[in-house]
Amino acid sequence: MRATLGIAALGAGTLGGAFTARAQSLSPPVTEPDDVAGNRKLPRYQPIGYDLRGFDILPSVRFGARADDNVFFTPDHREADVQLQVEPRLRITRKTKLSALAVDASLRRSIYARLHDQDTTEYGLRAAFRRGNEQAALAAEGGYRREVIQRGSVENDLTAGPPLLRRVLDGALTGHKRFNRFALDARAGVTRLRYESVSGTTTDQRFRDGERYEGQLVASFDISARTSVFAGGAYQRFDYRRSPAIGNRDADDWSGLIGVRYDLSRALIAQVGAGYRTHRFVDPRQRTISGPAISAQLRYYPTRLLTVRGSVEQTVTTSPYDLVSAVTVTTGRAELEYEYRRNVSLLASGALTFEDYGHATYSARTLSLSAGPVWRINGWLSAQASVSYSQRFAQGRGAPFDPYRQVGGMISLTVAR
Repeated sequence: MRATLGIAALGAGTLGGAFTARAQSLSPPVTEPDDVAGNRKLPRYQPIGYDLRGFDILPSVRFGARADDNVFFTPDHREADVQLQVEPRLRITRKTKLSALAVDASLRRSIYARLHDQDTTEYGLRAAFRRGNEQAALAAEGGYRREVIQRGSVENDLTAGPPLLRRVLDGALTGHKRFNRFALDARAGVTRLRYESVSGTTTDQRFRDGERYEGQLVASFDISARTSVFAGGAYQRFDYRRSPAIGNRDADDWSGLIGVRYDLSRALIAQVGAGYRTHRFVDPRQRTISGPAISAQLRYYPTRLLTVRGSVEQTVTTSPYDLVSAVTVTTGRAELEYEYRRNVSLLASGALTFEDYGHATYSARTLSLSAGPVWRINGWLSAQASVSYSQRFAQGRGAPFDPYRQVGGMISLTVAR
């Protein structure tokens, strides 16, 4: 069975992965062909699941282990450990001619071999419903999750103590309408963030709490069968809990861009847009943060066995450092998937993230690389392994965070019905 709404599985990714704020992709959605590497149906290797009165039910359990040589993402005195993990999941889908429903639930328990204060329990529940067709559609989605915020990232500056955890409640409405050669895509959503106290450090993490409200609209026009132009605009409202150390970080964020898209069916999908964004604080003593807005998507299928994916996306989030109150994160990603055999795929990915801390004298760059095989043994059993490397570079003077390097390896086994 296949997902009907393109909802990402909860907790997906490498062991210990963390959620980041949803990037603003001010460009038309990309729909990939279903007969290319990564999307191709393999009947012999597809989980069977259960059919209950039109509902497809797919339970699975993943067992994994990950080794890291730098658990706390520090430049010196590295702590290495092995993390064992078990993750049961349940996916329920239902698809009719004009509607689709998907529900995902997961629980992830992570246990360290030596650093037991790093043990965590994460969970999530997400549902989405879509009604319509390619000409007109409405969709609603919502979810709740408890998740770990990865150390060494823009949102977690803690280099000691237990992990930083947060609870996220979010929901969104999306719509699509096509008028012959003209199309509109709209989205409105809200996200509520609540951070848990961290024992052994500054226990009160409530200064990170807040709500985010967003709305965006993307319009596109087909110039020809292969080429189209688009324009997008987005608004975000940031409402944070007040903090005496940082001040009032509430802000309005605006961004807009124009771009072009080229679509060569089953061979290439490429779109790129550029524009301007501004982050204006409610407190007039805070300086406005402005800069370029960019968005890009690439899907390239040079052969039936190889898929190349690329993207450039941006998001704005809070910063835990006292001298700044927001940071613009721009991430470029590249992914390759090659079907070495019908049931064996080789995956490789890389990402370069730019962290722009407003008017501060410093910034950061993070490079992440990973590669490994996926082996679909049969319809109920699959295995995956990978090696990864990440490095963060501190740029400029007075950076309150340290650079680091980390090497890791992961192996997992998934059992599905």
